[in-house]
Amino acid sequence: MPGNTAVLGSDGNIYFVLDGDPMKVAVVSPAGDVLRTLTLRGPLKLDVIDGIWVSGSRMLVSYESQADSPKARHIYVLYDTETGEVERMYRPDFAGVPACLDGDQISVLMQNNSGIVELGSANLQ
Repeated sequence: MPGNTAVLGSDGNIYFVLDGDPMKVAVVSPAGDVLRTLTLRGPLKLDVIDGIWVSGSRMLVSYESQADSPKARHIYVLYDTETGEVERMYRPDFAGVPACLDGDQISVLMQNNSGIVELGSANLQ
């Protein structure tokens, strides 16, 4: 995800990912006022943000690294949207998209056009 990308949070604020080292996120109110700027402490200096989702007082950021193994390429970091402090880090031990198969229905996590993560389901044919 290149810098200067924006996502709409569930709180109505816009979260702008800014280029720089360290990476920063500007939180902008619906009126256009900059409420705060968060400095994101990423897992490694060489990682780049490839996804961001905001819900409530938390911001989930997906980092992609230069690792050789597909399983080691993604790291997810959960931040507090008020302070920018890291709450948790997670490196999945699988590659691909998380999915659940229940009978003839498959469900996957997906990001809609507004940047909100939602559960998508479809019946298998």
